[in-house]
Amino acid sequence: MKRYFLQYTSMIMLVLFSTGCSLWMDWIKEEEKKPEEVIKDQEAPKKTAITTSAMINDEKVVEVLTKARQKDEQSKGHSFSIRGTQTLTNKEGLINQNQISLTGHEKRETETLHLIGTINTSKNYEAWKIHNLLYERMTSDWLKRDLVKAKRSPFDMYLILHKVLDSLKHTDPKKGFILQEEDGHFVVSASKQYLEHSSTTQKEITSQIYHGLKTTLAESNSTLKVNNVLITDFSLDYTIRQKDYQYSNIKMTLTYDYVLNDKIFTMQETIEKIHKGAFNEDLVIPKEIVNHQ
Repeated sequence: MKRYFLQYTSMIMLVLFSTGCSLWMDWIKEEEKKPEEVIKDQEAPKKTAITTSAMINDEKVVEVLTKARQKDEQSKGHSFSIRGTQTLTNKEGLINQNQISLTGHEKRETETLHLIGTINTSKNYEAWKIHNLLYERMTSDWLKRDLVKAKRSPFDMYLILHKVLDSLKHTDPKKGFILQEEDGHFVVSASKQYLEHSSTTQKEITSQIYHGLKTTLAESNSTLKVNNVLITDFSLDYTIRQKDYQYSNIKMTLTYDYVLNDKIFTMQETIEKIHKGAFNEDLVIPKEIVNHQ
């Protein structure tokens, strides 16, 4: 019985940041670190003391979001960092936790984006996006896919964050929004109520999670079946500089349940995108990556 449980748990854990069976097999050849050790190695986000004013009216929410979007659309390129956590639990407790630390550069004119960094400080991760194609690796092998094909990698977390940001173009600020002023910044906060009223966005995110899990399981030749993906909690804090409406950082937390072979699992994903400045250099995907396919 103990042996069966360990085999089953290993199959569940492969849905965490796996982009294919070959990557997963490389991972499990190395000794697993305990979740407590992974958490200990990560530097806790620093908190800054802020003074919060009273809630601002709904019209101001629309104005701030509109100006922030216009500022972003004017940008030809920018640098940023990504911090993230993905925690998997079931009724017995913690199964696994991953920490992400990435640096990103985006060039709008060529529709090119580059992410590079680590997962749990020891696993290298890199991704190149050019138009609607993605090249990514967590081992020595590059894997290519169309962005319409979802998986459960760090880039998929990034895509979900931007699905939410895109949905803010057509928002009703009366439904699940709070706008506050904090030390020279506007902070737009959205709750699960916002996501529930944005039914199209909620369906897109749920579908991406489902197909991502399904694809990862299929590529590992697993017999497990995933179903009943349900978003149970959501929050978004969108921090925007008052002086120029440039975003400072964007933090999203998404919690969802899903069922694998009649067993319920809960995933909580937190991703924070931090603006680092303009990026004016050329960003061209290396030929060796494209030719590797």
